[in-house]
Amino acid sequence: MGRTMTAAERAARDALQPYVKAGQMRQSEVNKTMRDGLPIIERVIRAELQRHEFGSTFYYGTKVTRAREEYEAATTATARHMKRARLATAEVTAAVYKAVRAEYKTAEEIEREDREAPLMAAALDVVREEAEQAAASAPQAPPAAA
Repeated sequence: MGRTMTAAERAARDALQPYVKAGQMRQSEVNKTMRDGLPIIERVIRAELQRHEFGSTFYYGTKVTRAREEYEAATTATARHMKRARLATAEVTAAVYKAVRAEYKTAEEIEREDREAPLMAAALDVVREEAEQAAASAPQAPPAAA
């Protein structure tokens, strides 16, 4: 009988399966990621949760969103490959966070966090739009003389 996977292992595997199904990763790459990267990711998340320094659905969701935007904006094959790796890492990290947070947070804290995350993401979008508008309407400085 085989070893039972932990919740973090299942979450990481499930986050990477779409890449395998799309032909963007081989199963051997997923296995190597699970063997080499997952222990580091899980250890860092657990340490952050223990210290209450980082970690929320919003925090990790924002990392995934930014990585996805960078991946979609990449134009060359090399850039897309590198950005896809970053996106996969962000998705695994977010999945592992969600899998282990129940060991450190109460059900009420998790429910509140999940309810607040979309609101915070919407607020961040508004701030980003305002910043872009302000930057676009700001007067441009003349080039410096050499």
